[in-house]
Amino acid sequence: MPGSGQLRSAGAGADGMSEMQSAAVPLMVENVSLSFGGVRVLTKVDLVVYGNGIVALVGPNGAGKTTLFNVICGALRPSQGEVYSFGTRLSGMPAEAVAEHGVYRTFQDLRLFGSLSVRENVCVGLGRSLRRRSIVEKVDDLLEELDLARWQDVRARDLAHGAAKLLTIARVLVHDPKVLLLDEPGAGMDIQSYEHLSGALKRRRDLPIVLVEHNLDTVRDLAGRVIFLDGGKVAADGPTEEILSRDDLAAIYFGSGGGSAVPEDVGEGGM
Repeated sequence: MPGSGQLRSAGAGADGMSEMQSAAVPLMVENVSLSFGGVRVLTKVDLVVYGNGIVALVGPNGAGKTTLFNVICGALRPSQGEVYSFGTRLSGMPAEAVAEHGVYRTFQDLRLFGSLSVRENVCVGLGRSLRRRSIVEKVDDLLEELDLARWQDVRARDLAHGAAKLLTIARVLVHDPKVLLLDEPGAGMDIQSYEHLSGALKRRRDLPIVLVEHNLDTVRDLAGRVIFLDGGKVAADGPTEEILSRDDLAAIYFGSGGGSAVPEDVGEGGM
C-alpha cells in the first residue's frame, strides 16, 4: 500500500481491497461521474487517500476540483460512483451527515457569521461541549496558533482578508476532523497570514488533508503528492515535483493545451 499521504488512481488495485483494508482508508472515490444538462463535469474519477499527509488537487479552471469536493461532502450527488471514508459509504448522505462522519471542508469563499465575533465563530456548533474546560482550552489554543487571539472579540465582518481565511481554518480544526478538505485556503492571503496557515497545516501532517490550490508555490510548500485534474478526468498523479515539472501538464495548466470545456461555478463555490 502506498506511503503516508499518498493519493493515486484507485484503478491500480483499490477495487481489490478487502473490507478490512477499506475500513482503514481515509477517503476513497470510486468511478465517480457527474453531468449537468448533458455536459459531463466529472468522468469516472478514481482516487484513494491511503494515509495521513497533505495532498494537492490541481488543474486548470473548470477541471472539476471543487465539484469533486462537493460530491465528496454531500453537496452534490454523483451520476454514478461511490465515495467512502474509513469504510463508510458517504454517497447519498447530506452534508451534515458527512461532517458527522469526520469529513470537514472549507470553501473558496469565507462563509463566516459576520455579526459574530471571531471566538463565537469558532464555537458555533460546539454546543454543550463548551462546558468542558478541555474544549475551551482547545478553542484558546487554536486562536493563539492561528494568530487570532488578539482579534477574538472582533466581529468576523471587520477582519482583514488573511485573518478571515485563518478563521475558516479554525472553524473546521476545532471539530477534530478525520479527513480535511481545503478549497484554496491560502487564496489572497498576506505573507504573515500564510505563514500561520502553512505552519498549522504542517503540524497536522498526521491528518489526511486534501487541498485544492492554484498557487504552485503553495503546492510545493505543503504537498508531498499531487493529483492533476483536467476536464473532469484524472490526468496525472504522483510526487509533487514530478507532476509540476511535466511540460505537458504545464501546457494544460497555463492554457496552451488541454480539453477542459466544462462550465464554471458548478455546485457550490466554482470548480
